[in-house]
Amino acid sequence: MLSVCLCQRLEHIQLVFRFKHMMIRSNCEAAAFYRCGRLEWRNANNKLKDLALVQQRLNVRQYMLNCTNCFTYLVTHLLQWVTSLFT
Repeated sequence: MLSVCLCQRLEHIQLVFRFKHMMIRSNCEAAAFYRCGRLEWRNANNKLKDLALVQQRLNVRQYMLNCTNCFTYLVTHLLQWVTSLFT
């Protein structure tokens, strides 16, 4: 359930970042004229940091899930091998 929430949040943050990037591209002349480049850079950088943080959390969860699956696979096969020795 938590991974689903993280995936949903990742999609939302990606959407917000793409929207912010398009707004900067479409208003680049006005931003340059009013010298608000630093503000736009800081806002976009904060959105990118949020996106990277959510992606990192999701990757860690996926890694832990893969480790758990591999461990259970190995344990079940080891138990099958041990039981086959005694039967």
